[in-house]
Amino acid sequence: MNRFTAPAAPNAEFCRSARSRQGFARSARRYAALTRPARFARKASIGAAGILERKETQPMLDRSLTPSITVTIGRHTRLYFAFVTTAPADLDSPATITLHASTFADVAGFAADPITLDELRGRTPARLVLVDAMELGGQRARYRGNQHVLLHADPGLVGVNTLQHWLWQRLQSPAASPVAA
Repeated sequence: MNRFTAPAAPNAEFCRSARSRQGFARSARRYAALTRPARFARKASIGAAGILERKETQPMLDRSLTPSITVTIGRHTRLYFAFVTTAPADLDSPATITLHASTFADVAGFAADPITLDELRGRTPARLVLVDAMELGGQRARYRGNQHVLLHADPGLVGVNTLQHWLWQRLQSPAASPVAA
């Protein structure tokens, strides 16, 4: 048998040995793999971090109080955490997503911890951002190195449904700046 012809059906003498039956099954699977069209993952999903795992298998200490969302596109999955920051967008890493931008007085309401604001600080530009979990350490250092705050978002106000809604709005909006070809 060569690799371009289908395996012949086993005869009675051939089937007496378990090893020969396994060999036939293996070659039939190989042949089927060569003739079947390729299957590609065509799904993308946005959901809560850890929603597919059972709660009993996850220790309490591994859960973060910072709201998070998992984004899966094809075979790539990323975990994002929600924060309030006063840093400008030019300090962001490429994977950071701005969900809402306004004054600090407006955005500070999304922070988990209460903040006292004076009039000057309240007029400072601020944003609600999603930061990729893999880049969180570098992003935190970059923001704080430039004297900007990075505050955990409130999980009650910025829950999974809110993050999902704003992320879909962000993905559906036209790009702010055109991409050069």
